[in-house]
Amino acid sequence: MSTQISTIFREIEIGIDENITSLLKGIEASGAVVSNRARDILNKIELSKFKQSFDLVVPSVEELGYPQGTQLRNIYKAGNERGLYLCPEEMGPKLREKYTDQLVHESLTIATELIKNSVGDSMLFSVEHSAHDGLWLDAYLISADSYFNAKDRFVFVLRK
Repeated sequence: MSTQISTIFREIEIGIDENITSLLKGIEASGAVVSNRARDILNKIELSKFKQSFDLVVPSVEELGYPQGTQLRNIYKAGNERGLYLCPEEMGPKLREKYTDQLVHESLTIATELIKNSVGDSMLFSVEHSAHDGLWLDAYLISADSYFNAKDRFVFVLRK
């Protein structure tokens, strides 16, 4: 078994929004922008029906054991081997709402099951802070074969 990753980045509660519209309003009230790609998959996710609190960790691909980078499938496998779970789909939007002090130029990919957009392509959420455009909830096309650099960081749930 590989090294455990246990430094908690944030604690986030989900299951508190009535619907996608209220979640979207919370994100926008935080000052963040939601890209069209993120809006598309936001409408595809199911919100938790009950309140749950999660401890999040944000390891880099290198910290997961890949100093030269690797494919998404290996990142997820390495996370699992280190005691990490994939996030609920709702975590990306909720983290964007709550993470208002994100560092400029930081981009975090939310480790979830792949989410299908309106045309059937697989996507993942990301929370980003652009120097020019501020805080964003974005999403991008992805597959299990997608390659990530060693410095790229992923948000996982820490097993309790």
